[in-house]
Amino acid sequence: MRRISALLAAAVTSVALLGSPAPALAAPGDQQWSCGSVPSGWVVLAYAGICNPSTRASYLFIQQAEGMPAGSSLTVCQSSSIPAGWRIVYGPVHVGSCVVNWGSSSPNAYIISNS
Repeated sequence: MRRISALLAAAVTSVALLGSPAPALAAPGDQQWSCGSVPSGWVVLAYAGICNPSTRASYLFIQQAEGMPAGSSLTVCQSSSIPAGWRIVYGPVHVGSCVVNWGSSSPNAYIISNS
């Protein structure tokens, strides 16, 4: 069962990586998977396993926050940078998808807003 889950996750991730718009072409609110890098104006919503064993970089599920309508809010992983014009309104809180490589499950995310 683990092998099937791992293969399914790898296939979904591959499709997501190939089918995602380049960060420069993305619209506000667009989401995509990345391997260890977060473009300016984007935030980290989740982590999912190691994508580069040599650097131990994790798969990151990211969203373009820059340009989103005023009054928007997002729950972002604590290690994510906070884009200009956004501020932390609550947290830290626990979000299971923000645990990196089976690390601590202590509060690891913030709720941010651009209001």
